[in-house]
Amino acid sequence: MTIDWNNPEEVRKYRAQKSREYRARVKARAEAGDKEAQKLREKNNERRPFAQCKTYLRRHANLKELREVKEIILNREKELKQKNI
Repeated sequence: MTIDWNNPEEVRKYRAQKSREYRARVKARAEAGDKEAQKLREKNNERRPFAQCKTYLRRHANLKELREVKEIILNREKELKQKNI
């Protein structure tokens, strides 16, 4: 399969396919008992919600949602600062 690296759609499909293949290999290794693969899957599962949140905010959030998120962040920051004192 030849990829036209100047065609963004082809590149996107190619990279998506390679990512699926990689995740399938890691999943198979983790299910087979590979400790490193299990750690890698856990790490990715911990990161996923934050990554999805950032992507949503960058691409889809409207002004009302951004204001709401900003308020949540400020409240959380205040909580964390109080815990450290």
